[in-house]
Amino acid sequence: MTESAFVSSVAFFPWVALAEPISLGRSVRLLPHKKGRAPGDTDLAKQADLDNVLRAYSNGTHWRVSEATLIEADGWRTGMDADDATRERLFRARIILGFSALSYRRLFSPRAKRRAMSSPHVATRAITAPTASRCVSHSW
Repeated sequence: MTESAFVSSVAFFPWVALAEPISLGRSVRLLPHKKGRAPGDTDLAKQADLDNVLRAYSNGTHWRVSEATLIEADGWRTGMDADDATRERLFRARIILGFSALSYRRLFSPRAKRRAMSSPHVATRAITAPTASRCVSHSW
């Protein structure tokens, strides 16, 4: 499959829940995701698609994640195509946020420290056939 087949991307911390959006300077935005409720449908991403991407994550062995934090950087918004430069900015934001959160122990609980550097995952939905099925690929 070629890079041009990827139609949209989502960046998120699957084990972090926010009550409200947070802006970090002018370049990074953290948005709450609540299964079936938030952020709701936008022009670029549907709530059902975001819920489906997050179905792959759980808190422990049997509890699926129902809340997460979406990450947006610079001009990139959830659901837009993510080129290499955008993915680099998102992963750089992950490192900075993870390090900062660990130093304050506010974003991640002590039990989740090991997860800090494994988030966010950029999930890309790909169209595999004109009529058809979608698949999700994850980048770490």
